[in-house]
Amino acid sequence: MAEKNHVALNFEAAVGGAIPIVKTLREGLAGNSLARIYGILNGTCNYILTRMEQEKLAFADCLKEAQRLGYAEADPTFDIEGHDTAQKLAILASLAFGTKVDQSAVYVEGISSIASEDLAWARRARLSREAARRRGQRPTRASSSACIRPWCRRTPRSRR
Repeated sequence: MAEKNHVALNFEAAVGGAIPIVKTLREGLAGNSLARIYGILNGTCNYILTRMEQEKLAFADCLKEAQRLGYAEADPTFDIEGHDTAQKLAILASLAFGTKVDQSAVYVEGISSIASEDLAWARRARLSREAARRRGQRPTRASSSACIRPWCRRTPRSRR
């Protein structure tokens, strides 16, 4: 409709709220070629995972606290199951790579089944990758994909 009426469709607040990422991708980085885009796209999940990792708290306890403080909605499903983040990633990937990325094509893995030991495993994996970089080894590159995962890893790890 915006194109038909020759007006701008502004949607900066749809991703990142106060961070001008949409404008940056549309205007500031227009002449650049991006290889990947990643970051924290959901404050609710970031709060919960940070508390779980730093204070060794259970997911349910962190979620309850996030709701009490107003960081999580009464029904947090959209956030904690990754759907909010998938929409944001689809927008950013579409802008960054110049192609339409449909939200339904984004692999989503929520955080509701995460346990403290999962976060400890992820921390060890991050430290291991950093050590490899310091030794001059290049990390392997994954194929082009868009996914929402609570931590970086190439393939889902089987649960014990």
